[in-house]
Amino acid sequence: MTAYAFGLLPFVLMRSAVATFFARGDTATPVKAALIAAAVNIAFKVLLMGSLIIIPAATAKRVSRNLTQMLTVASTLAILVTIVGSLTAAHFHRPTGPFIVTLAAAVFFLSALWGE
Repeated sequence: MTAYAFGLLPFVLMRSAVATFFARGDTATPVKAALIAAAVNIAFKVLLMGSLIIIPAATAKRVSRNLTQMLTVASTLAILVTIVGSLTAAHFHRPTGPFIVTLAAAVFFLSALWGE
């Protein structure tokens, strides 16, 4: 229910703004706003995707001795972090992307502390 509370205000504001534009006969502005919102959403997802590729590889590089071991550790770590992050996000009813990236970053920092 908390997640819906965060989305309620933007939903009401968008409905009010769209009704105002439609009443004035301006149908282009709501479409432009929707396209900009979709572009921003895609940009943030691409940023999250980049971190899901880089963080497990950087962690694996710190703990492995050769390329084969690094590839194995990186892919295993990415799969484990994705599963654990998804389950944790589902338990707390939150978006999965930030949980997965935060967990991967935590594992990276723990490997940095463990390596020294």
